Amino acid sequence: MLIHRLKSSIKIVLTIILLCVTREVFAVATFLNDWRDFYPDSTSSDINCQLCHADRDGGAPWNAYGSALQQHFSQSDPLTREIEDSFSFAEGLNSDQDNPSTSNLAEINLNQQPGWRAGQVNNIFNADGEIIGVTFPPTSVDPFPEKIATQEVSLELIEIASGFTSPLGASQAPLRSLSSQFFVVDQIGIVWRVDLETGDKSEYLNIQSRLVPLGAFAPGGYDERGLLGFAFHPQFSSNGRLYIHTSEPTSGIGDLTTVASIEAANHQGVISEFIVADPSQSQGLAAISSERELLRINQPQFNHNGGDLVFDSQGFLYIGLGDGGNADDQGPGHSIGGNASDPLNPLGSILRIDPLGDSHGAYGVPSDNPFINDNSALDEIFAYGFRNPWKLSFDNQGNLYAADVGQNDIEEVNRVTKGQHYGWRFREGRFFFDANGERDGILTFDIPNNLPFITLTPPLLEYDHDEGISVIGGYVYNGSRNPSLRGKYIFGDFLSTLFIGDLNDGSISKMNLAPEIVIFGFAQDSTGEVYFMGNQDANTSGTTGKLIKLQSTLPEPPEDDSLCFPIVAENQNVSVVCL
Repeated sequence: MLIHRLKSSIKIVLTIILLCVTREVFAVATFLNDWRDFYPDSTSSDINCQLCHADRDGGAPWNAYGSALQQHFSQSDPLTREIEDSFSFAEGLNSDQDNPSTSNLAEINLNQQPGWRAGQVNNIFNADGEIIGVTFPPTSVDPFPEKIATQEVSLELIEIASGFTSPLGASQAPLRSLSSQFFVVDQIGIVWRVDLETGDKSEYLNIQSRLVPLGAFAPGGYDERGLLGFAFHPQFSSNGRLYIHTSEPTSGIGDLTTVASIEAANHQGVISEFIVADPSQSQGLAAISSERELLRINQPQFNHNGGDLVFDSQGFLYIGLGDGGNADDQGPGHSIGGNASDPLNPLGSILRIDPLGDSHGAYGVPSDNPFINDNSALDEIFAYGFRNPWKLSFDNQGNLYAADVGQNDIEEVNRVTKGQHYGWRFREGRFFFDANGERDGILTFDIPNNLPFITLTPPLLEYDHDEGISVIGGYVYNGSRNPSLRGKYIFGDFLSTLFIGDLNDGSISKMNLAPEIVIFGFAQDSTGEVYFMGNQDANTSGTTGKLIKLQSTLPEPPEDDSLCFPIVAENQNVSVVCL
């Protein structure tokens, strides 16, 4: 989890770790003191001691169930009352099953104690026998025990441009005269025009005045709001249209119904259209001839906004939206069962609209959208069941991919098809997820009682938090410089990790490269080569943001390569052979 050579980032990470460890040590000590107050005879054969210790006398070490309970109580307050209620009930429930000749752990594993089940979520009860929480199942603490292997790649990291604040994405205009330029989305409200050959940059669009003040916890600090998406219309060369997704102060009631009222909304996500007077303009700020607002959506919290915008070949616009924030997709501003699973709520879904249509006011809806004219769902929804889709992309076959940021354990990448539910909040990756009432939600092998009677589409790629904390979606590589990567999904993790995903077998490997930035996004140029971007501290201030190219180290083929072809060895090394 270390960010390579980032002194400021390491300082932040260490500060967080120290704070968490200090709290954890204090809480565990409190738990142990309360335990001793309730059960001073800790070597007796009392069921409560057997439940948590490895031997019948209640001695060290803790068994897996004791450790799980200890972890649970270390996060609970007040501790004493919960310990008393839970263990008192557990004793009454299980004492008639106690077998003096069998250790408590063995009884649990044999399912001889009905309140505590082997390898599954175990209930925490109060004195009345009501379930008030659960412990984490020991067998699923590490969803993927096998570590992801590192792959040697014929790539190097080439810095293209720097001086950004918080670059989230980049794209090229569908215009031949601008093919040497990238347009980089900076979260603070600027779209930068970048010359890919010289690295020079200049402002192309500045909408900073529209945004909410950035810095969720301190001005200029971390935030998930801002300028989140930018896209050129496929016919930009003739119609001059481009689109942005911004986080703005609340104004009006919003266009699509969410649980968050205008009074309760943290902000509104706004999709706007601009028309550029001269699309071929090669430098300077874009001359905007007109603008209009297409869509305004209430967002209950500052986080989980998604925000990406991409067009398909038909000119339809796809809008990625997170579940609205908070943990477990519940709480103020969230539907019963979660926004992401509510097809009448736009949050936690990917919308598809026709920005040039007018059937729904400022935009149209494609006639083949999966829920068109369905009164139980929004016409605009293309797919749903997402927690926080962070980056969308199409491959050259027209397949749509969405990386979805997980909560506690699993990060995933999905191939998105219309009408499908991608699992959240009933699944996190391939595993079931229990929102767990007012407690922290958990991963589980148990089927939730409220599982809907619909198909939940599993991800193509997934990894756990041994490998990172937040997936950053990328692109299917279709460049010519690295044949061994063709058809592979190039993506990453916030914690400075670059991945290669095999979309056929679901395997993932790490690149043997060490980015020196926190990764926020990826980009792909017209030749199919891939770039990534980010900054050094994950803040929305400063100028440490960079755009970096994954540059091939293979020899360039000659201009006339009709008699040249790549040879891929068993170790994945590639050479170009010419006859």
